[in-house]
Amino acid sequence: MTEPEVALHLTLAPTADAITVTARFGGLDGSAGRPFLQVPRIIASVSGQDYRAEDVIARDERGELRLTEGTSDPEDVGALFSARTFIPARDTVGDVTLTYRAAIVPAFSPRRPGPSFDLRGIDGGFAGTFSTFLILPADLSVRLRLAVVWAFEDGEARGFTTRGADDFTADLTVPELLMTFLIAGPVRTLPEKAGTAPFNAYWIGEPPFAVEDAMAWCTRAHEALTAFFRAPSPAPYHFMLRPHPNRRDGGAATNDGFMLEYGSGPHTEAARRYMFLHEMVHHFVGTLDGPPGSTSWYSEGLAEHYKIKIAAEAKLLDRDAHEAEVRTMTHAYYTSPRLGLPYAEVPGRYWSDSHVQGIAYNRGFMYFADLDALIRERSGGSRSLDDLVLAMVEDRRAGRPYDEALWRAKLRAELGEAGITHFERMLAGDVIVPPDEAFGADLTRVRRRTEVRRLGFTDRSLTNPPLVIAGLDPAGPAAAAGLREGDAVIAFHGAEPSVLHSTEALVLEPEVTIVVAREGGPEPITFATRAGGVPEHVWERREVERR
Repeated sequence: MTEPEVALHLTLAPTADAITVTARFGGLDGSAGRPFLQVPRIIASVSGQDYRAEDVIARDERGELRLTEGTSDPEDVGALFSARTFIPARDTVGDVTLTYRAAIVPAFSPRRPGPSFDLRGIDGGFAGTFSTFLILPADLSVRLRLAVVWAFEDGEARGFTTRGADDFTADLTVPELLMTFLIAGPVRTLPEKAGTAPFNAYWIGEPPFAVEDAMAWCTRAHEALTAFFRAPSPAPYHFMLRPHPNRRDGGAATNDGFMLEYGSGPHTEAARRYMFLHEMVHHFVGTLDGPPGSTSWYSEGLAEHYKIKIAAEAKLLDRDAHEAEVRTMTHAYYTSPRLGLPYAEVPGRYWSDSHVQGIAYNRGFMYFADLDALIRERSGGSRSLDDLVLAMVEDRRAGRPYDEALWRAKLRAELGEAGITHFERMLAGDVIVPPDEAFGADLTRVRRRTEVRRLGFTDRSLTNPPLVIAGLDPAGPAAAAGLREGDAVIAFHGAEPSVLHSTEALVLEPEVTIVVAREGGPEPITFATRAGGVPEHVWERREVERR
């Protein structure tokens, strides 16, 4: 069936704190009383613009078009997405033009965990995605003949997106436009005339690292990834950077680029560059079709696997960095309190518990390391995980269904039912112990018992403003000390935000004090975080290699 086609002419007029959007739709017909347009209210935990019907001026060939609000909460995406819809009071006639104002949030205002989709700005520049502010057709199957025009007050300002630089045209589906990143204003760039080079960088604010050096490294990394994944005639890649208030760097990837939110924490150069590689891998392997979060083990696990593999093979980082990153990843996996959680429970809890979110990354990483070793063993070394992944990527480029069913078919063809059983065990939460040389011939596996610390409630209670205790273990030390589910947190001590990715969101002291609001005033509650030991497998450099 042919997708309906709509012409969309967008004029974006930014100021220091907002974008005035004028959108003219041609060929988009609305019926009285039925959802016509929509904007996300929540997308992967990030809030969209809180437009009301009176905030949107709508006109068509008959004149003023009155809109009312509705909501749309598709059953197949759970809590990860909901939309605000707009319903016309009468049938539309001809072209429909909307005018509305999207607010730009100051970059250092409080930041909830989640992808960097919202509009945030600093010093006259801003960045985000179209998903959190653009009002688009409620019918997501619509294809858009898009024209974007920037209208800056400052003649020196420029606008860039992962679809084009300055004014541009494109032919996109609604979801493709939603997941387009933009950065605009007094933007600094590499190269100077960025936009069409194989690798382009754009940033606002003052990154706490040498951007020129980092982007030169990323250019090499992008070349290595392009070669490994055999990308034909690669399109320009766009790396955008903006600041945020958290210590840990954040970000989100899309086709053709990603947004880095650089934090204030003391990251090592290697840790930051592994993150860059992780995000760039997403461009090449993509995301399996399916409800959000249900197949993140694939996209996030492969990004973790190939960031380490490509960095080693292309000599982008040294062996010490390799060993340290493997240890970080494996430690996060074996010490996670959600180690055995069935993957079916992940999507509904993905953005409420960082330990659940980490499953896609750490368990996915371990699964692919173990699968790679299994394929090498069964084939006598003639085949590897690379063969399956490159075949998957070819199917994606050919436009074939790219989903879990395809992955299962590749596994079955490669390993028979043993491959399916291996996959099902990962989904079920069985502990994964890759073989001795799974992470390189110079690393060997050692089994230890590791002491761990636990809060006894979700760590997002202390990272997601407003701070409220949630997920309290009624049998844990925190509850025994007097903490209650739903307590409002005024302050806390003994729990510091972590800067490392793929690790706990908080670094805990042996004791943590939470100051909560009670009827008699602020009440401090102190409890122990020691939770005993857990078995852990550690990959270390062989002693012979250290001499």
